[in-house]
Amino acid sequence: MKLQQEIITNTLNSQIGKEIEILVETKTFDSKYYAGRSYMDVPDIDGLIYIKNNKEINLEGNFVKCKITAVNGYDLIAEI
Repeated sequence: MKLQQEIITNTLNSQIGKEIEILVETKTFDSKYYAGRSYMDVPDIDGLIYIKNNKEINLEGNFVKCKITAVNGYDLIAEI
């Protein structure tokens, strides 16, 4: 399992700085982030991409282009 975690960490870290299109699915319970997936992510298998919520517009159900800024476990953090 340790080897698998290292592989995932390296793979996710390689995404930092890239711009990808994300389908925004929902907001987090505290509304600080939107949660979504890219074309590479499979529901219930891959992690999510969290986008910082600027509260200016509702992004749910839309495709948005975001820049990946960080990794948190199996998830990515992005901003518009």
